[in-house]
Formats: sequence, structure tokens, C-alpha cells
Amino acid sequence: MKLAALAVKRPVTSLMMMAIIVLLGWISLSRLPIDLFPDIEVPVIGVLTTYPDAGPFEVENLVTRPMEAALATVNNVKNITSFSSRGSSTVIAEFDWGINMDFASLDVREKVDQVRGYLPDEAGAPIVIKYDPGAMPVMQLVLKGSRPAYELRYIAEDTVKSRLERLDGVASVDITGGQEREIRVVLHPGLLAAHGISIDTVSQALRAASLNLPAGSIRDGGLEYTLRTVGEFATVDEIRSVKVPTAGGGLVNLSDIGEIVDGYKDVTTISRHNGQPTIMLSVQKEAGSNTVRVAEAVRKAVEGLNRELGGDLSLEIAMDSSVYIQQAIKEVAGNAVTGAVLAVAILLLFLRSIRPTLVIGVAIPISILAAFVMVYFSKTTLNLLSLGGLALGVGMLVDNSIVVLESIFRHRELGKKAREAAVIGTEEVGMAVTASTLTTISVFVPIVFVSGLTAEIFRDLALTVTFSLLASLLVAVTLVPMLASQVLGNSRLDAKDSRFTLVRWMSQMSDRMRKGYSRLIAWALRHRGATIGIAAATLVVSLLLVPLVGMEFMPSMDQGTISISVSMPRGTRLDDTDAIVRDIEDFLAAIPEIDTISSTLGSGGTDRASISVQLVPIAQRTRQTRDIATLIHDFTSQIPGAEITVSSDTLITGAFGQAIQVRLRGDDLDMLELVSQELIGALKEIEGTRQFTTSLDETSPEIQVQINRDRAAAQGISVAQIASTLRAAVSGTTAAKFRSEGKEIDVTVCLGEEWRDNPQAVGNIPIPTLRGTLVPLKDVATLQYGTSPIQITRSGQSRTVTVTGDAIGRPLNMVMEDVRKVVDSFPFPEGISVEYGGEYSQMTESFADLGQAMLLGILLVYMILASQFESLVQPFIIMVTLPLSIVGVILGLLIGGCTFNVVSFVGAIILVGIVVNNAIVLIDYINQLRAQGMERNEAVVTAGEVRLRPILMTTLTTVLGLVPLALATGEGSEMGRPLAYTVMGGLTTSTLLTLIVVPVVYTLVDGLGRRIARLLGGSRKGAASGAEAVQ
Repeated sequence: MKLAALAVKRPVTSLMMMAIIVLLGWISLSRLPIDLFPDIEVPVIGVLTTYPDAGPFEVENLVTRPMEAALATVNNVKNITSFSSRGSSTVIAEFDWGINMDFASLDVREKVDQVRGYLPDEAGAPIVIKYDPGAMPVMQLVLKGSRPAYELRYIAEDTVKSRLERLDGVASVDITGGQEREIRVVLHPGLLAAHGISIDTVSQALRAASLNLPAGSIRDGGLEYTLRTVGEFATVDEIRSVKVPTAGGGLVNLSDIGEIVDGYKDVTTISRHNGQPTIMLSVQKEAGSNTVRVAEAVRKAVEGLNRELGGDLSLEIAMDSSVYIQQAIKEVAGNAVTGAVLAVAILLLFLRSIRPTLVIGVAIPISILAAFVMVYFSKTTLNLLSLGGLALGVGMLVDNSIVVLESIFRHRELGKKAREAAVIGTEEVGMAVTASTLTTISVFVPIVFVSGLTAEIFRDLALTVTFSLLASLLVAVTLVPMLASQVLGNSRLDAKDSRFTLVRWMSQMSDRMRKGYSRLIAWALRHRGATIGIAAATLVVSLLLVPLVGMEFMPSMDQGTISISVSMPRGTRLDDTDAIVRDIEDFLAAIPEIDTISSTLGSGGTDRASISVQLVPIAQRTRQTRDIATLIHDFTSQIPGAEITVSSDTLITGAFGQAIQVRLRGDDLDMLELVSQELIGALKEIEGTRQFTTSLDETSPEIQVQINRDRAAAQGISVAQIASTLRAAVSGTTAAKFRSEGKEIDVTVCLGEEWRDNPQAVGNIPIPTLRGTLVPLKDVATLQYGTSPIQITRSGQSRTVTVTGDAIGRPLNMVMEDVRKVVDSFPFPEGISVEYGGEYSQMTESFADLGQAMLLGILLVYMILASQFESLVQPFIIMVTLPLSIVGVILGLLIGGCTFNVVSFVGAIILVGIVVNNAIVLIDYINQLRAQGMERNEAVVTAGEVRLRPILMTTLTTVLGLVPLALATGEGSEMGRPLAYTVMGGLTTSTLLTLIVVPVVYTLVDGLGRRIARLLGGSRKGAASGAEAVQ
């Protein structure tokens, strides 16, 4: 190649060009952001609408249905799911992958604005939100100290939260736990009735008595003064002395009809860290911001805050997601370095000389640094996938250089001068290494263009491998021949004269290996039928082992976090929920692998709680996260009266729901509930399943106020009056604000606790009439006990109940086969349809996309090979290596204990571009020898002998480069392990079989071509190949 001649002629220029690449690479590397996974734009948009005090059915009919109908007209909408619960509606539109979500968001906002006028007047303005998978808390902090709980809460809100939210990349800080100060006006219904005062009258009096209002401006001489009425409460005593008008026209002090309590709001949430009450702060990062950089900024802010808060307070980090990210990235980078060292060691053993080994060794860092330049400008982050691509490619980076240098090295051993050998050796294999690189890169092209989650996740891997291989090709045809011409010298090379025993031994082993291979290939050419039969039998046997491998969506990652969700019967008091949580905390505290336990109660109601468990690093424990999660599940499953789920899902798998998901559609909600419970009973019998639940939550107990409209109308009482009075009496209403020490405190009006906690007493709550009198509620309404659904779920604009469960101890595909059998045999009533979702649905979609990508990759590889060899037949000879690699893929996954998942599938696609490289080098040299007039079988044997060393070198460097990734046990290693075993196994068996089977197939095709040519009456010279005859 002319590039090689130019590089050899201008060595200083070549060195300076490489120095520029190295410099730019270091700068790019220092500026690349670090994250766990690539930035994923999930095509999901949600519309949130509030409808205060409305029940789930009212929300469904008046808000959710119109919103669904509007969103259904938006372009590229794939599915619509909605959730109607008390007081709120959530409609989620799922779009096709790959569309511009900014434009989709604008379309959704336009449709929402059109339907806005058809919603109830009381409904709030709809809020349109784009889904961000990275919106999980990047860090959780706990504020602890000896001060009162309300003071800790104030410090968290006024000092810590405000400081953290000013940091770049921090979107918000949510606070749970502690107490909030409140001035509560506790009214006595008897005293209210005696004076003819309603709760609304008290609230109005408080609002009127606490007011600051500007009144304009007044001029006095040359000055202009602002006139302002200052009437806000300055002390609690002023609240007690507020005058409230009575029905008789008099005034009474507020303290005469109730008690003013300077205390705290009712505790509805509890936060604990390692069993101690704390204030919990969850730090959310902005969309698109880098997790590691945000976490670093928060850590520095925490250090500063601890210096300011004083010795009796401490702000501690309970959870930091960036720690796992940095450890995982460090693990992958370390594996890549180890792989590079092993690859260089293999080169040293084969080349038997330090100088040529160093020539190739230089190619690895230069190629990687060059790749970093392109990674930086492509706006890709350093994550598990992009670094995994470099770890995968570190052994492949030297393949081109190996072939080039081996060719140069061979010409030097034949006695050519260093410069001559460098140019001739590079030109001899230039087309072969170019074709090999293009075939490897070509298989990534379909991944980039295929839509879906798989393309979003693995685009970074495809780009990094592509960039690094292009860089390695450039290095192989420029830097390698230039360095070889300078360092190999002009003396004849002969390893047999080496003074190193190991080098002499390797030389002898290499000679024996060549002779042994020559005998083997000669035998195969004499017994072509047997050779093909053995290869075919090996493939068939390996296919029979496929069921033992199993399939799943993504490999489970040991991130060291476990989530526990506690659901008590609806209406359970917070104290009772807390008792169950404390029992679980005590059990968790006895597990040695657990580092921290963070509990939050009441955020989803007094009957709901969540526990976040952080384990010690992997290196400090012997059990995996899923083993500890199973242990916790076995304990919690024995707790009566509570529904407890234990999960160790990762970000990717957890984003698509549980492994098993069966959706039932129909119009009758009661029928759906009945069928879903019966289906759960049948599914629980399947081996390897647990934690089956239904999306139709249990109904919530309620007391329904049935209003007698005739009686209410006779008294001049409206339904709205009754509803607002009851809400103020039971829940309380904020009538005014009291400012103290720069803080704003709610002044809440309500009835006493004995009235709010006694259903019988509710009937005596006084209701104001049109005449200004008060009547008890029981005179105009009756109370009835009942239940109501918590949430109504709809999918595809019809009511839906989703049955979900986990797959434990068995591959997901095997579990789902049994699930499908149960579902297919289940007697569903008329009007109920079934569909599948969750991880299984995502797995089948991803496999379909990857299967399409593989077919496109194979087609592109064929086109490149056909272009290189100017033949339509010879590419088929080379592509015989593809089915031969299946043997190694299956054996590799079985040996590594891995399932066939999305990562394994990507490894198989990569193999399509890799395994043909050895055959390319072999067939290319056979054609060269035959073009020089050598007989066919002699050319096949000679080419095999000459190309044996570079083929084994390239294979071993790639395989050994992946060994650290395959054997890794640190953070994030689960993601790279299936990829490594797939490529290692497939490449190993395909290489061994390629060296035997491809020459045999070549001779068979050549013979077939000659026979066809004879039948057609043509004649070919002896140098013509069989493929050319067919062509």
C-alpha cells in the first residue's frame, strides 16, 4: 500500500502524526464524562392531571378517557396506558423508538391544550412530562443530631436543601422525616353550635385578621412614602384573641370556642437510617447531567456543610450511586489493561523477539487514544458499554498489526532488507487486513440503524469498537511498517540462534506445529467427506445443548442494592406499619453483608413503606445480592398480614417491570379482579416463580356520606357546603400563615381528635344553613361503610389488570413457556383478552431486532468479501466459518454459566465480523499462490503453513484479551461476561475448524467449479480457481 511506503520514507512525519493523535487522545479522555450506562432517550411521555376530591371512577370518565382520546391522535404513538386514582389521572403515551421526543412532546402539548376546555372546571392544568430513566436519586443523605426533630427539618429545608439545589446538575432535593411546626386551632363542636358559628366562619375570621396589604403611596414634602397595612400575627396570643362573629351578631374570642395549640403537624411519614430516626434527603440530578460529576459536587458540598453545621449535627451519605459506577468503570478498564498485557505476552512468545513485539505493543495504546478522540466528538460517555467495547477490541486492535508485522517479519527472515521487507510485507497483506477490518465494522452498522432499546444501549459499544478498529488499521499500515523498518535492523533474523532458551523452545514448537498442521491438512484433503461429516456432527451435537443455556433479557447485575416494599391492608395505621418495618429492620441488621438500612414509611399512605438496603462492596462479601435477597424474601414471606416484595433489579431490567407480566383486558372491573386472582393461583404452581401480584390493588375502606337532597335543600344547604365543611373539620384547613424567625408556619383549623377519630361523632359535626343556623350532619345525611378501588388501569383505551411475578432459579424463557401453557389452558370468560409484557416482551422484541441486525450484518460481510475477491462464490467458502462458530458460542456460554441474552446476542453479531478474518487471510494467500502458478492442493497446504502463525496469533490475542473480562468478579462484570464467553468460545472453535474445514470446502468448490465449467464446454488454465470457473 502506498501509505506504507510513504510512512517508511517519512518516519519523522509519521511519528509526529502519531504524537498529535496521542496528545488529542489524552485531552479527550480527560474530558469524557463517566456514567454507568449510555444516555437513553426512552420514547415515553406522561400527562398528569389533578382532579381534587374525585374518586377513581369519576377521574376515569371525566379526565382520563378524554385525555386518552386526544393522545391517540398524536403521530407515532405505539400504546397508551393510564392510571386513574383518587384525585389524579396519569396518562402515559409510548412512542416508536428513534423519533425525536422534543417534537413528540410539542405534539402532545398541542393535543392536551385542545382537550383542556372539555375537562371539569375543578381539574388542574395538565402537566406534560418526558420520561427520564436517569431521574433516579443519585445520592441519599441523612441529617442526624441531638436537636429536636422539627429543628432538624428546618435546617434540612433552609440550609441543606437550598445549598444543594444551587449545584450544577442538581434538579431537586426531596426531604422526608422530621416534624413541621403548626399552629392548630382545635374547635369544639358544642361551643360552635352554642354560638351559631361555623368552621368556615372561623377560617374567614382568621384570614381577615392576618393580612399585610399595600395601600398605595403618600407624598410628604419631597418624599414619597409607601402605605402598607401591617396586620399579620406577631405572636400566638394574637391568634387566641381573634374576634369571631356569632349568629346573634356578637363577637367571641377564638380561645372561647376552641384551643390554640402551638405544636406540630400529624406525623404521616417516618424516616430511619440504620434504625435511628433521621431526616432523609434524596438528590435528583437534571436530565442529561453526568451522575459522577453531580455526585462529586454534592460530596464537596456535604463536606462544607458539615463544617458549618456544628459538632452536634452531621450530614452523612447513605447512598451514592456514583461509587458503583466508578468501581464498575475501574473494573472494566483494569480488565482491558490486563487483556492488553496478555495479548502482548502472546506476541512475544510467537515472534520470539522483543523488538517486533514492542512494535505491535505500541499499536494498542495509540489505537485506543485515537478512538478516544472520535468518542469525544461523537458525544459518547465512558460507560460500561463503551469501555466494554474497548475491552473487547483490545485483543482485536493488534490483529491488523500482527498480520502486517508477521508478513514483514517473514520477509526479513527470508533475507530482505528492513525497509524493503516493511513495504513489501505490508503491501502483500494490505487488502486482506483492510477487508478484515471492514467485515468486523460492517456488523455494527445494522446495530446503529436498528431502532429499539437494544440500539440505544449498544450504540456506544458499536461506536467505540468501530473507532478503535479504524484507528488500528491506520496504525497497522503506517506506524507498524515505519517502526519495523527502524527497529528490526538489516541483519538476518533467526530465532534458532537466540541465546534465550524460551525463544529457542518456542521456535522449535512453532516448527513442530507447522509440520503437524501440514500433515493434518493433507489428511483432511484426502478424506474430505469425513472432515465435513465430523464438522457437521459437531454442529448438530452443539445445537442439542441449546436448551441447557436458557434465555433472558439482560444479565442480572450485582449492584449491591436491595429494595423491599411493604404493603399493609388498606387503612392500616402508621404505627402498625412501623411495627412490621421494625421487625424487618431487626432481621436485616443481623445479616453481615448489609452496610446500611434506610426506611421510609407513609410516603404512599400510612399502610405503605419501603426499605432500601445497601450491601458492602463485592470484594468484602461471599454471597451475591440475589442470594441475600432470597434470604430476605424467605423471612418476609412468613410475616402474616403484609404483602412484602423483595427486589434486586438493576436500572435496565427494572425499567421494564418484572420478568413475568400478563395483561388482562376487559370492561368489567369486578370480573377482571376475579379472573386475575384465579390466574395468580394457577401461576404460583410454576417452578421458579414467586411474588405474584396484581395491579388492581385491594379496595380502600371508606365511609360514604349519603346526602338526603330534599332535607338539605329544605335547610338551604348545598352538597358543596357539606363537603367543604367535612373536609375542614376532619382534614383541617389552612386559614392563615404565622411567621416566626423567618419561617412561615401554617395556622390550621379543625375539630378535636376525638371527633376526627370517631365515625359516630362525625354525624354531629355542625353544618351551616342558609338561615345562619347550624344543624348536625346526621339531619341531612347518613353514613355508610363501603370500599372503593385505589386505582383503575387502562391500556389501549380499555380497562386492564396486570399480573406480575418474578422468575427465580430458572431461565426466563423456560418459565415463560410454562406461563404460556397455563394461560392458554385457563378458562377466560368472554370479553377478556390476554397479552404479555415486562422483561419477556422486551426480550422478544430485542431478539427480533438483533436477529434483523445479524442478517443485515451477514449480508454486508458477504458484499465486502465479494468485492475484495471479485467473486460471488468464494465469500461462501469463507462464511462457512459462521455456523462453525455456533459450536463455541454454545460451549462458551455453558462453561461460563451464562444465559443467551441481549449481551450474548451482540457478541454473536460481533463474531460474524471476526470469525471470517482468519479465512480471509488464508483464502487470500491461496489465491496469490495459485496466481503465481502453484498447484491447488500444494497452494492450500503452503498457505496454511505460512498463515498458521498469524491466524493463531490473532486468535489468541483476541481470546486472551477477553479472559480478564470473562473471569472478572467485580462491580459491573456481569454485563461483559456473556459477551466475552460468546466471542471467546465462538472464535476458538471457528479458528480450529477453519484451519481444517475451510481448505477442504475450498477444494470442493474448486472441483465443483471445474466440473461445471467442463459441462458448459469451457476450459480454464490450472491457475484458475474453481470459484472463478463458476463465476
